[in-house]
Amino acid sequence: MAIKKRSVASKSKKSKSKTKFTKSSVGTYQSFKVAKPCTPFFKFAITQQTLYWGILSCVVLLFGLWIIHIQIEIYNIYDEIDRNNMLSQSIEAENN
Repeated sequence: MAIKKRSVASKSKKSKSKTKFTKSSVGTYQSFKVAKPCTPFFKFAITQQTLYWGILSCVVLLFGLWIIHIQIEIYNIYDEIDRNNMLSQSIEAENN
C-alpha cells in the first residue's frame, strides 16, 4: 500500500514595496570622522589658561598661609591667657 502525500497549497507571498531614494544634488552626507588633535598632548606651552591656573593656585596658597598665620596668632593669645591665669592663681595662693 502506498501512502498518499498530501499536497500542501503554497501560500501566496506578498511582495514588499521598496521605496527608492535618489541622491539629491544639494550635497552628499559623509560619516563622522575623529578629528586629529591640533597640538600633541605632552607639548608644554604657556597659554592664557596656564596663566589663569597659576594665578589661581598662588591665590589659594597665599590664602592658606594667611589662615595658618591667623591660627598661630590665636594660639599665642590662648597661651598668653593661660599664662596670665596661672600667674594670677599662683599670686593668690601665695597671699592666702
